[in-house]
Amino acid sequence: MEELGRGRSAIVVKELPYQASTDRIMEKIATLVQDKKLQGISDLRNESSDRNGTRLVVELKRDAVPQVVLNQLFKQTQLQDTFSVNSVALVDGVPKVLSVPELINYYIDHQIDVIQRRTKYRLDKAENRLHIVEGLLLALNKIDQIIKVIKASKDVDTARKSLMTKFKLSEVQASHILDMPLRRLTALEMEKLEEEKKELKETIKKLAAILKSRAKQNTILIEELEAITDKFGDERRSRIVPDVGEVSIEDLIEDEEIIVSVSSNGYVKSVPSTSYKKQGRGGKGVKAASSDEDVIEHLLSTSVHSYLLFFTDQGKVYRAKAHEIPKTNRTARGSLIQNVLSMSQDEKVQAIIDTRDYETEKFLLIMTEKGTVKKSKFKEFDSNYKSLQAIKLKDDDKVVSVKTTSGKEDVILVSQKGQAIRFDETNLKAQGRSAMGVRGIKLREGDKVVGAATSRDETLLFITAKGYGKRTKLDEFRRAGRGGLGVKALKVTETKGNLVGARSVDEDTEVMLMSTGGTAIRCAVKQIKQMSRAAQGVRVMKLSSEEEVSAFIPIVTLVLNFVVALTVVLGFSIMWVLLVNAGVPQGLEDIARRLALLDQDASLVGNIEPLFTGLVSLAAVYMLTQTAIATVGAFFYNLVSDLVGGIEVVVLEESHLDAPEKPQKVKNAPSNESKETVMMSFVNSIKKARADRTAEQTPSTSDLPRPDVPRDIEEPTLMDVLKNEENEEDDSL
Repeated sequence: MEELGRGRSAIVVKELPYQASTDRIMEKIATLVQDKKLQGISDLRNESSDRNGTRLVVELKRDAVPQVVLNQLFKQTQLQDTFSVNSVALVDGVPKVLSVPELINYYIDHQIDVIQRRTKYRLDKAENRLHIVEGLLLALNKIDQIIKVIKASKDVDTARKSLMTKFKLSEVQASHILDMPLRRLTALEMEKLEEEKKELKETIKKLAAILKSRAKQNTILIEELEAITDKFGDERRSRIVPDVGEVSIEDLIEDEEIIVSVSSNGYVKSVPSTSYKKQGRGGKGVKAASSDEDVIEHLLSTSVHSYLLFFTDQGKVYRAKAHEIPKTNRTARGSLIQNVLSMSQDEKVQAIIDTRDYETEKFLLIMTEKGTVKKSKFKEFDSNYKSLQAIKLKDDDKVVSVKTTSGKEDVILVSQKGQAIRFDETNLKAQGRSAMGVRGIKLREGDKVVGAATSRDETLLFITAKGYGKRTKLDEFRRAGRGGLGVKALKVTETKGNLVGARSVDEDTEVMLMSTGGTAIRCAVKQIKQMSRAAQGVRVMKLSSEEEVSAFIPIVTLVLNFVVALTVVLGFSIMWVLLVNAGVPQGLEDIARRLALLDQDASLVGNIEPLFTGLVSLAAVYMLTQTAIATVGAFFYNLVSDLVGGIEVVVLEESHLDAPEKPQKVKNAPSNESKETVMMSFVNSIKKARADRTAEQTPSTSDLPRPDVPRDIEEPTLMDVLKNEENEEDDSL
């Protein structure tokens, strides 16, 4: 890697694999770039020369990750190559394909065999020489007799036979005695033979020990291999490094939570989930879009390493990695989805499903606008193709929702006019990707399906176009057969608006709403009141007369779980301290001992007193437990509510809005006004705001709200009043 300046870098290739050509590699890289199979390369040139050797320069774009591009080059070109080795060898005379360990083992066995045969040869040679030397020494010691026998012999053969018979010599010894020159008769030569005999005996002993010991043979082999290395070895030209495997872009991207959104004009973007802060129900929210005309229609909370399946209204599905979606800030417009996915201009995204390995769910349910439902196996959508046919649609029908299921759940379809039907998923047969599906709900004229849910949770959340919502228990929807009209799920009126959608939620879930005005709000589902099927709901998001809710998604959070767990732990801790201080554990132990020692022969009246005392004590312990938990729970609930509903809203409106509005100052409030006067003005402003709001929102007799539906009154907070006072003092100074 080389830095080129101005934020650009380059990959410089200085060595190529065996039989790899620079021209062919450059041609392959250029083809991959033109086919868009290799991205991040801006220029390619060959700077090889006789002086500099091989030098292939691959310039990268500013936003390219060098390690990822290098990994793609290794994978798709000859910059990294493999060689086939025909490791066929004769093993005991039979051809056999050997692995690397087998090759090494057979080589070691061969070298050991060589050492053994060589040692045996040297041992035989030393023993033969010792035999000859011993004959020569015998002849020198008896030289006069040897000469007499030789003179008396007629020829050489007779002399040899005579020596062998008289001195008990072997034929070899006798031949060497006859061939011995006269200079051997000197005393010096005799000493040399004696020394040679001694050395030969030591050599024979050493060679015999080698043949008997495999450890000594291994030592000799190691010494010989080291000698070969010292004589012929040179520095290694290739480096042996740990194999890290294929490096993908996901390995270099932190797996963080993001929110993917698709707007009505076809713009897609991803935003970190931390950009949206939690608020109280009925708040105004924070700005989440750059234009009031481009409405956010689809939201998905996922992670950057997940696969995203974009289902369009024409029954097609497009796959992309979450990190491939352009990441922008909260108010940015995003990128046109046709630039990210290979979609046509007339297609519109109707649902987004995320997954990591296609194993988290078993089935996909695809619902259309005309009430058709199709069930398919989730694994059928695991393909390397960027686009697939998800469902075959009839004329003028469109896909409106896609859900993941386990195959053993209930399916709830909700229409725009507030009708809902619930049926068992087992009534649906799994079909192929190109199937048309079956009827799920029968719709009246002018009605259409706007949402769906499953029975994984116990509660359904309904949101209307005017920002109203409610939670309804799933038990209130009776299970019916597939294809019916269903039952009333929400009373639709002109004031509340038509249904936008319905989702299954629990109390630990948060919900995020997007409006046509480009604002968003995030609040806890627990704050939305649980009501009956026919109820109209409470206000969830404050909207102007021109705005409507365009989309919403549930977001699971762990904060409430933590608060609940902490509340329970502290509640039981306080309870235990109270019980110990009151001496209840000791009293219960005494009562239990008395109950265990009851007189079995006594009358019932005699046993009533200890029984009554035990029951009263247990009731007291139960009341203390509930009181402690309720007290701690109320404290934490009020604390979290104050932080979330008061201070956090002020911080959001001042730190996250692009054009924050300054708090209005209290009119006619002099700079030296006391705290008591300011508080009285604050109380009067609250009373006046309540009276004005009541007069403006007085409903007609036919549209009176239910008694249990709370009214939303936008009241100034104490932080606003205190801040107004500080601003007044600053202005006076």
